[in-house]
Amino acid sequence: QVSLGMSDMAMAARYAKLVRPASVGSRIFSLIEREYALTERAVLSISRQRTLLQNNYVLTNAIRLRNPYVDPISLLQVRFLRQRRMARDARTRRRLERALALTINGIAAGMRHTG
Repeated sequence: QVSLGMSDMAMAARYAKLVRPASVGSRIFSLIEREYALTERAVLSISRQRTLLQNNYVLTNAIRLRNPYVDPISLLQVRFLRQRRMARDARTRRRLERALALTINGIAAGMRHTG
């Protein structure tokens, strides 16, 4: 339930759009979306809740508060990944790899784990 509650499928879709060929990314992401929905329904049924983490106000609030900080870093990461793939020279690739490492650390810190 915690992992599902921390997941952001809209952001995941942005990462999936980076996959080439696009048809592969789309196919894999649709499988992930379907499994997410099935799992969410099962968890809600078992826990007899209407929403994920309904009984965990502290974590729900923490997620709500962290998203405005983590989301922009994730958006930057998607941009840097796209730019890294298109980079022609080694110097540009190194700069983007450094920026990507910083986004990885920022997202992990914001989420309070490495996921």
